[in-house]
Amino acid sequence: RSCTDSVRFDGYDLTDQCAVALAGWLATNETITVLDLSKNRIGVEGARAFAAALAQNHTITMIYFEKNQIGDEGARAFAAALPQNSTLTDLYLGREPDWRRGGACPRLPPWMKNSTLQRIRLNGNQIGDVGVRAFAGILLKNSTLRQLWLNANQIGDEGTRA
Repeated sequence: RSCTDSVRFDGYDLTDQCAVALAGWLATNETITVLDLSKNRIGVEGARAFAAALAQNHTITMIYFEKNQIGDEGARAFAAALPQNSTLTDLYLGREPDWRRGGACPRLPPWMKNSTLQRIRLNGNQIGDVGVRAFAGILLKNSTLRQLWLNANQIGDEGTRA
């Protein structure tokens, strides 16, 4: 990767204010394909801004947003934006999705309708048997998904069978 197509702000202690400014730039950027914003202090407001930018951006292929503070609302914002994006292949939210506390995901999330996602990382989210059953439908709903990371969760025998 050259410095013109990849931007790394991992561990820069970025806040929502910085994230909103960066998201405004990303929405119209036509060269960046990889964006790493992991290990910052980005919260819900920043996640919403990046999700809105992602819906408009058609060059980004990978986003690393692990170890931030986006919570359930931020994860939902990303999920809502993904069906509008046709270039993203890798989304790394780490410990952020709604089902991180082992709860049920009541229906297949909207991002499963994204036809370009190939890799999703949901490590260390305390996903249990009920949550993993929701993910069992991924292979049926998304023909491009090649890797789904669920390690460091609480998946038992029932979830393994799903």
